[in-house]
Amino acid sequence: FSKFVARTFILFGQSKKRIFISKPEQIPDYCKDPSAYGVLSRRQQQDLLKFSDENYMTNGPSYRWMLESLLVTKKILARGKPEGITIPVLLCQAQNDMLVINSAQDSFVARVPNATKYEASGSQHEIYNETDEISIPYFDTILDYLTNT
Repeated sequence: FSKFVARTFILFGQSKKRIFISKPEQIPDYCKDPSAYGVLSRRQQQDLLKFSDENYMTNGPSYRWMLESLLVTKKILARGKPEGITIPVLLCQAQNDMLVINSAQDSFVARVPNATKYEASGSQHEIYNETDEISIPYFDTILDYLTNT
């Protein structure tokens, strides 16, 4: 059904349109006037940088992105593909991701001979933008993996 929806929107010239479940980002008040807020947290500083330059702004998924992600998932999970990966793989998964199908990632990790999955408990899609309680263990896991693999 998802492929049908994406193809329909693309057919009607809406390939770059944000998918209907995605909301446009709202510029936080502290980015409009940072001096009024004193010391900003790490997350607020990242937001300030992101919203200060159009090139840093992220956008929600488009219908083209949606279709391409569904098509590539089928290719990645095709018979024999994951099993043929010979390098170590660390897959970092956000527990509450609304853009990624976690069960497809789980299937991938289960089939890759030397794969490890790290689940960021309580995280949304961008784990690195989460609170310190979530992001620090995430960064530590990546650094440990790179150091010990």
